[in-house]
Amino acid sequence: MADDPRDSPHRDAAEAYRTLLETSPDAMIITDLEGCITWVNAATAEIYGVEDPAWFIGRTAFEFLSPDDHGNARETMELATEEGHPIRLEYRITRPDGAVLHAAAHVALSRDGEGAPNGFVATVRDVTQQVAAAEQLRASREMLAQVLDSIPSRVFWKNRESVYLGCNRRFAGDAGLKAPEDIAGLTDFDLAFRDQATRYRADDREVVESGVPKLNYEEPQSQDRWLRTSKVPLKDPGGNIIGVLGTYDDITAEREAAQQIEHRNRDLVEANQELERLHQVKDEFVAMVSHELRTPLV
Repeated sequence: MADDPRDSPHRDAAEAYRTLLETSPDAMIITDLEGCITWVNAATAEIYGVEDPAWFIGRTAFEFLSPDDHGNARETMELATEEGHPIRLEYRITRPDGAVLHAAAHVALSRDGEGAPNGFVATVRDVTQQVAAAEQLRASREMLAQVLDSIPSRVFWKNRESVYLGCNRRFAGDAGLKAPEDIAGLTDFDLAFRDQATRYRADDREVVESGVPKLNYEEPQSQDRWLRTSKVPLKDPGGNIIGVLGTYDDITAEREAAQQIEHRNRDLVEANQELERLHQVKDEFVAMVSHELRTPLV
């Protein structure tokens, strides 16, 4: 009996589908409802460090998971079964050679021709490099935060609209916040020094629009507190100005000391002037007495 020509498109689609699965750079794994592997593609063997994909058949997917991830994997399978839609899962793979990889998987429930669940289909991607990069970035950010928090200066950065993006711990304390993380999204009008907000934002706008740093200028933060501030344009990798980076030191004690010295100097000048006046009076008195002594009595 000749083949039904209507079957040809189905065969072509099935063959294309199989080719797609076999050549995918991601691991493709099919299991039964108990997690026993029934099929894998070539990428699975490559990712898991196995030469022959047939080596997986009959083994359970749990054999390759870190023991700490078994519970999470079983919960994922249960959720996929109950909810009927794909579940994303991140876990660690322990390869036969002992290497540990980080993987991201999408697990979906598969069904037979009558719609009854008959297993799971998982797409697995090796994300070890991405996890390592993310960890390195996290460590770098923590180190930067430690550096910023250890210096005596206050440091902050804003976008072009003078909305805060970040700061160090000392600045957060001045702003009346519990932690640097609380600064994001706020403006100077939201902080403890809101009375100076208009002045601060005008300085920001000048630096952003001109692209010229404004360095080491003195300004008040409150009625009895003074700062020495510097602001420079904050740029993206392309050189575009995206905000302002600022730093300041509290110079209140320095100004008070300078004022005290100024007052002392003024007092010394006044004292010297008074001393000179007294010397002049003394000289005039001595001259007068000498004159009187030299004058004969009548």
